[in-house]
Amino acid sequence: MQVIADMKIFLLMLAIVYLGFGEALLRLSEGSEGDAQYISDYPHAFLTSLRSSMGDSPADNLDGQVVSPNADTTVLVAICNCLDHLCDQHLPGQHRHA
Repeated sequence: MQVIADMKIFLLMLAIVYLGFGEALLRLSEGSEGDAQYISDYPHAFLTSLRSSMGDSPADNLDGQVVSPNADTTVLVAICNCLDHLCDQHLPGQHRHA
């Protein structure tokens, strides 16, 4: 029964995060000019943030521009590896590696 109560709290917090990201996307879209305004209202902003979190990123508004995420991805992976290494060393009783 405690798991269900915890899941309700988690889903409430997740909805708040999605609404926050939706609000940010809506404001960014309003700051764009003309056809670049791809979000028009709050429900569309919420759905856009939900879809983005699941990996669905529409590329129809990019106008043929391709941005390579290789450098960004490499930096993020390096940061995550460093943080993982630090957490392994400083958390007592948390031995993941045999």
